[in-house]
Amino acid sequence: MPVTHAATLVDLLGERAGESAKTGFEYVDRTGTRSLSYPDLDARARTIGATLTDRGLAGQRILVLLPAGLDHVAVLLGCLYAGAVAVPLPPLPAGRPPAARRAVLAD
Repeated sequence: MPVTHAATLVDLLGERAGESAKTGFEYVDRTGTRSLSYPDLDARARTIGATLTDRGLAGQRILVLLPAGLDHVAVLLGCLYAGAVAVPLPPLPAGRPPAARRAVLAD
């Protein structure tokens, strides 16, 4: 890839999406490897960003309760497209009381 002069991460993603269909993100776990191309990742992130904006959440803090993976990455980038601040927290294990989340939610 050529040197970029993108000012932000989403600028860089948009630039890469326009230049190449190469893998933009790859996630590997025990079940295998999944990937998204730059254009696919950019499209998903833009859709999420537009949805957040349409719902009046641009510039807000967004609690992201997703396990690690491609969806998590797309949501984090979507928050950036919306100018929102992603607050990622792992999902609670089964049977764990939600008290651990209350402090984060209150903040």
